[in-house]
Amino acid sequence: MYRFNIITGNASAIRKREFFSYEANKEQFPAWRQDGVEFSSTVIPTRTTLGALLHFLTRRDSSSTTERIPSGTELVPGKVALLTEGSTGFGKAFASMNNDQVLNLRFPLHISRVKSEYNNASREKDRKSGLSEEDPLLALSITDDQGQGEGVPSQGGSATTATNGQVLSRILTTISREQCRYVGVIASDSRDKLFLIRLIREHCPDVRVFVTDGDLLLTHPEYRYYMRGVIIGSTYPLV
Repeated sequence: MYRFNIITGNASAIRKREFFSYEANKEQFPAWRQDGVEFSSTVIPTRTTLGALLHFLTRRDSSSTTERIPSGTELVPGKVALLTEGSTGFGKAFASMNNDQVLNLRFPLHISRVKSEYNNASREKDRKSGLSEEDPLLALSITDDQGQGEGVPSQGGSATTATNGQVLSRILTTISREQCRYVGVIASDSRDKLFLIRLIREHCPDVRVFVTDGDLLLTHPEYRYYMRGVIIGSTYPLV
């Protein structure tokens, strides 16, 4: 009799019932056992992290250590906008989080093309303003090399960049129009997180930004100014 124990290092939005449960596989695989596959992770699921972040923002110091942490959007501190990936399994895990107090805004999967164009323009603007790059780490700019990843491969071209830019513009307009107090950035790519955080801080300076799943890339000197005040919910500390 077989028994598999699967442990993942960083996957935090796995749909275990869909892929590993007995009910989902018993017809296609008659030999599938009720307890044949056990799946676990070394990090807290992103939905749980999100629930803990919203709980903290709502209760702050008034919460008790014995209080149950909701796994989702049961408790919110006010109007919240969640920026999630489109067309990926990671993003689809948060598709149902949408109600009167929570807006689920999907950003383009291939946002990196907009990010590269935007970063080049920002660096040129900084140079024209006379800003120097005294920190040698700033030379290690965050590029956007296209590699293998989840979802449809990037098509490229200026048309795609322009379309994604329009989608981002509508997202920022929605955050402002709906008077969201908090914006959560939920993405599998830390470079996308940094780019979106910069846009939000520049165009919606009055909102409080939070992200799930920490990464040392979030401490990059190039984004030090924009990361000030950002709340990070993570299984492990950044340092």
